[in-house]
Amino acid sequence: MEKSTLRCARCNTELKGTFCYNCGEKRIEAKDKSFIQFLEEAISSVFVADGKFFKTIKLLVTNPGELTKVSSLAFERNT
Repeated sequence: MEKSTLRCARCNTELKGTFCYNCGEKRIEAKDKSFIQFLEEAISSVFVADGKFFKTIKLLVTNPGELTKVSSLAFERNT
C-alpha cells in the first residue's frame, strides 16, 4: 500500500511543511477555504497601508502645493 503524499498545486513538488520549498506556494487547508478567512484577507488587503501613505494624504489635505515642491526638489540636478 502506497502512502499518500501531499503535492504542491503549482509545481507538483512533494510538500514537507506548510509552504512548498521549491516555489513558496502555501499549502491550502480547509480553514483557508472558509468565508471568514476570505473576509479577513479582503479587509486586511484593503486597509493595510504604511505610514508614508498617511503622511502623504495628510500633506495633500493640509498643504497640497508642498508635496509637488518636495518631489520636484528631489529630482533637481546640482550643477
